[in-house]
Amino acid sequence: MFLKKSVQNNILKINKKLITNRKYSSLLRRFWGGVIDLLLLLSITITIIKVFHLEKETTMNYFAPALIYIYNIYYMSSEKQATLGYYFAGVRFSTLNGKPITLFKTIVIMIVSYIVIFTIDFVFHQISRKFELKNMRVIVYEYIFIVIIYITPYFFTKRRQFLVDWLVGVVALRNYVEPAEFRTDE
Repeated sequence: MFLKKSVQNNILKINKKLITNRKYSSLLRRFWGGVIDLLLLLSITITIIKVFHLEKETTMNYFAPALIYIYNIYYMSSEKQATLGYYFAGVRFSTLNGKPITLFKTIVIMIVSYIVIFTIDFVFHQISRKFELKNMRVIVYEYIFIVIIYITPYFFTKRRQFLVDWLVGVVALRNYVEPAEFRTDE
């Protein structure tokens, strides 16, 4: 999305203040934002399957990933600077210098996220093949492995960034109601 210059300046002002005061998002807020997004996207996908009588496999392999990308790209580059789940959990995203997340930056985030998850998944499959792990529990272990690798940098970076945040230069900030000094009534 393309934001007006006045909106960009307002976002920049708020983000810089949050970054200066080290108002980074907590892990709990990010968790709940992800859960809200997951439930929202799942309900949309299930509704579309029911309304249009689509095959579940086709929908989950093609429609659901497209919906996730469009949803993330649209909302992350919007005035909210967060998906609906993160917005309701009180999280907004910014570049490291406080600039708003642009359409291009959101696309880069999505591509890097895909590459990171694919790489972690590939490594896990190599490990499971080597040790001949082949049951349903392995899938659970795989998701746990992905989450651990994905969030581990949160505990070691001064800005509390996940792996993808750190790779693309993005930070999750704790959103709050703007004080009067930040409001623009133009």
